[in-house]
Parts: sequence; C-alpha cells; structure tokens
Amino acid sequence: MAMVRIILLTLLLVGTGEARPRPNELGCQKNLRDLGTAIEMYSTDNQGQYPSSLKAICPQYLASIPTCPSARVDSYSASYTSERRPDSYVVYCCGSFHPSHVNHPAFTSVHGLVERPGATTLGTCQENIKRAAQLVREYRKKHKKLPDKLSQVAAPVCPGSSAEYLYHPRPNRQDFVLECGGLSAHLGDNIRPYQPRYDSAASAGVVSEVSPVVAAGPPQPEPLGANQMQLAGLMALAVFLGLVTLGPRAR
Repeated sequence: MAMVRIILLTLLLVGTGEARPRPNELGCQKNLRDLGTAIEMYSTDNQGQYPSSLKAICPQYLASIPTCPSARVDSYSASYTSERRPDSYVVYCCGSFHPSHVNHPAFTSVHGLVERPGATTLGTCQENIKRAAQLVREYRKKHKKLPDKLSQVAAPVCPGSSAEYLYHPRPNRQDFVLECGGLSAHLGDNIRPYQPRYDSAASAGVVSEVSPVVAAGPPQPEPLGANQMQLAGLMALAVFLGLVTLGPRAR
C-alpha cells in the first residue's frame, strides 16, 4: 500500500503542476511565427509596406495560409489588419479556439508573438481616446487648424500598451481620426486591432468594432500533451500496483 500512496501523491503533484501550452496551441504559435516571417519578407521587397491581406504573401513568401490545429480552418486571414503611417500589422487566431485565450495567440509588427491577452483596459482606453479627441478639438478652435502631431496636445495613451494613439488628419484639415495604437491590446475583449477608434466627421463618437467570427472545422481529437501522457501512464501504473497488492489478499 505504501507504493500505491507514493504513486497517488505523484499523480497529485503532476495534476497541479504549472500549466503548459497544449500541442495545438504550440502549433498555432508556430503558424503565427511563420506568417510573421513571410509578412516581413514581403515588406522588405516592397519598400517597407506590409501587405493589405494575407493572400499577397502566397505562394512567394509562404506556400499557403496555415490552418489552426484547434480551429481546423484558416483562423488568421479574417483577423489580419495592417495600417499605414506608421506601417504596422496584427494577425491573430480569430476566436476562442484555445482555452481562456480569446483571439490569441497573436503576432504583431511591434511585439512579435503575444501568447495571452493582458488585463482588460478597454473602458479606460475609450475614455482616454475621448480625452485625446477633445484636446485636438480645443487646439483646432484656438489655432484655427489641426495640430501636425498628436504630441502637440499632450494626449493620453492606451493604458493597455502605453502606446500613443494613431492620429490621421483628414484632407480637409478640419476633421481627424484617432485609433488605438496598442495593436493587440484589446483582442482579449473581442475588439478588432486599432480599436477603439474616433472619427470627428462621424456622429457615432468612439467606436469599438467586434472581432470577426470564424467557424471551426470538423472535430478532430487533440493529441495528448506531455503532462497528460505522463498522468495517464502514472494512473495505469497505480491501477496495476493496486491489483498486485490486493491479489494475495483475494486468495
């Protein structure tokens, strides 16, 4: 019985050990790294500009768009978003295909691989972008023109990433657009990259568009991870030792 107790204690320690990424999640992370590499290669050959869609990188830079092992479909193309001035991009696994990781993992031109969402800061970011818009309007009223740069009005930043808001004056030099520069900062809130967004010419005020939805492919069993395989082996060993221990008593 002492041996059985030791095995059961080991099972408990394995079961409560630090969670590791599952094989499907690791495969998804690799897909995003491959996509990021192909996107950067495209940018190198195109004067620093990123592609407008992932279709542009195939097949010259990547044979085909990969499929997420958990989603079993291409969960990346719908999420890809690029921006000019400055050039940047975000691509992520679109949906809830990995436990507790909505719209993750992600890959951005600034942060590289982002495995998990950060703390929720969407509400504060929305208030900050409203404040930034107010400061721009006050500057316009005082100087009869828009500021050339957002830094001229000492605007707040995205609380989730400390990134400045992207500022785009309209051609009429009276209207302007502000976008969150946090890239993947609010993906965990199911919000698109570069959101929230403010357009002075629109009546909607601050907008936070929801991330696109991708339907999963046909179900397939996920391969066992290292911890799961170890746990299954120890459970089988515990059962075997229990039978051996109880065998002589039964006779």
